[in-house]
Amino acid sequence: MSAGNMDILFVDPYYRTSYPPMGLLKIARFHREMGDRTVFVKGLSRNHVSRKWDRIYVSSLFTFNWRTVVRTLRFYGSSVEDARRDLYAGGPLATLLGKDLAREVPCRPISGVIDTAAKIGMEGGDIDALLPDYSILPENAAYPLLRKAWIASATRGCSAKCAFCSVKEVDPRCVEYLPLGKQIENSRKTLGERDVLVLLDNNAAASPFLDSIVDDIRSAGFSGDGSSKKTVDFSQGFEPYLFTGQGGEIRADLLAGLPLETVRIAWDFRNEEHAYRKAVSVFSEREIGRFSTYLLYGFADTPEDMHYRLLRITEMEKELGISVNAEPMGYIAPHRKRRYSSRERGLLWGRAEEEARGFEVLMREVGSRVPGDMEYFCSSFGRNGDDFLKKIRRLGYKPAAENDQPPR
Repeated sequence: MSAGNMDILFVDPYYRTSYPPMGLLKIARFHREMGDRTVFVKGLSRNHVSRKWDRIYVSSLFTFNWRTVVRTLRFYGSSVEDARRDLYAGGPLATLLGKDLAREVPCRPISGVIDTAAKIGMEGGDIDALLPDYSILPENAAYPLLRKAWIASATRGCSAKCAFCSVKEVDPRCVEYLPLGKQIENSRKTLGERDVLVLLDNNAAASPFLDSIVDDIRSAGFSGDGSSKKTVDFSQGFEPYLFTGQGGEIRADLLAGLPLETVRIAWDFRNEEHAYRKAVSVFSEREIGRFSTYLLYGFADTPEDMHYRLLRITEMEKELGISVNAEPMGYIAPHRKRRYSSRERGLLWGRAEEEARGFEVLMREVGSRVPGDMEYFCSSFGRNGDDFLKKIRRLGYKPAAENDQPPR
């Protein structure tokens, strides 16, 4: 059937995420502008699987969502004439595990960014450059973020190419500036006014066009002059080394002029302490006191490295009068189809399974830290690495039911 007369179903598998599938919404706009009839559904829908569709597009996110994505594709496979031709799978998982996906279930995996309509067997230009079609989402769609925020991207890809990150495979481009005006206007038109702007950029602060990005944000009504309650969230965080030296001061000046409710700064490795401390300090000097920090573990570290970083963060909170929401983030290899078990995590560290299990238990309590309270920290996490190891070993040998109790 030719474009302009097709019935198209868009499916986002039912896993937990705050963000709508932006790539899927851009393909939806492409088809709607071609005159096709478009429908969106979250998860497995018996109402929609019972009829025939000319095409079905299924999104994917992390590779450890493998079972959910496979189950979704299998569920909708009989709803198209030929699943290997008409059942499309896209997104990070389909990019990284496309061959495995095609072997596991009849479907048509699409790798990478859809920068040409030819990737979906049609004529047309760069689909990724289109604005997302939010109108396709039902009012009860499971994306609470959209009820309070606009979503946009000021860059694409990432120049850092970190060894532990799959962005370089999922989106190998490095587009250092995308104007925000049309994206925000599209959100305003379809979603209404919002007080929060969420940027999805992987490394916006590294862009040589950061001043233009900041100007775009301010032009949309998000200025840091205190005249409104609007806030901006660079959701993926900043690399700490970008705020060292003279260039770091300039970047901090630009960003501090925005209404940043929280500044997100990564601290991936213990030896980045100097850069992290400097990054937090330059924002603290500009009267920003709320931070969020992703703490990578399980890649090239030891359990004691996590204690060291948490201890230093608590000390900085006390010293600078700030608050840091520390968020431990376990490394999962980009092509892995499930999360690591305690046994597997322990093997990667060269440690006992019980030690890795206790580590995971204690990480659940990181959110209960009291900013700058060294006495509480040392009581809960230990005064040093040896104390920390004793705690996680003790927790790791406790019965599972006891460890499942909420932290006190």
